Amino acid sequence: MALVKCKECGKEVSAKASSCVHCGAALKSAADVKSTNDIEKNIDFFILWANAVRIITIIAACIVAVGSLLAASNAEDMSFFVVGLIAAGLILLSTKILENKIRWKAYMLKSIHELNMKN
Repeated sequence: MALVKCKECGKEVSAKASSCVHCGAALKSAADVKSTNDIEKNIDFFILWANAVRIITIIAACIVAVGSLLAASNAEDMSFFVVGLIAAGLILLSTKILENKIRWKAYMLKSIHELNMKN
């Protein structure tokens, strides 16, 4: 039989118990544990999505930069290259903003969940 500590009194009680036998405080139920696992999976998904966005953006920015360099080598001036670098920079900047929003959403989801688990 697994034992867990009560949040209120700190004494050990059965993990299967719905409340502490010493002080009567409610313990985590199986539904709470399942909810925690679901939220952790969602947070992991947001972090994975943010990393995928970063990788795709870096590839896209490299393609734009190389394409503009090739276009500039065929032209007489380097204006194509400069425009390509500016476009690549804008792609990276906009993706960083999107990535930060995704990470913020994961952080907020985790924070809200932690607050709910304390209550």
